[in-house]
Amino acid sequence: MLRRRAISLSVTALVLAACAGTPPLGATPPDDFALAVTLLGTSAEGPEALRPAWYIVEPDGTLRVALGERRPISPPPRPVRRLSHRDRQALWADAADLAAAGAPVSEGPADLADPTPHALVYLAAGGERRTVRIDLERGGETVARVADRLRRLGWVDR
Repeated sequence: MLRRRAISLSVTALVLAACAGTPPLGATPPDDFALAVTLLGTSAEGPEALRPAWYIVEPDGTLRVALGERRPISPPPRPVRRLSHRDRQALWADAADLAAAGAPVSEGPADLADPTPHALVYLAAGGERRTVRIDLERGGETVARVADRLRRLGWVDR
């Protein structure tokens, strides 16, 4: 009984450590690389890069963009374009910064009603998935840089 409990605790610790870690980053994005950035609690009058928006980059490079408040009933953003390998590589380089700037979020639905300015970032790569919450007062520069890149890639201001 004691041995079974020790094994169970060891497996649990390994799973938690794997979930808390950053997906492995190499020179090129893996085939399953996906990224979603949702800006919440921000003002439509604030800096362009930090205005409410939802960006999704799918593993095949499809970029989806929706501007404005995201609600629990919001449909997924519409596809805007397919990103080039170079564009995906630039976002892949940004992924480590985003993952490091936030605090891990537990599984389950995100609190979209939280009024404090923050970003929810979902990152999938190398068979792992991670969601982090980034307080824009502390990690705002990183989020603004990536959101600005996603806005430009999505032809938002054309």
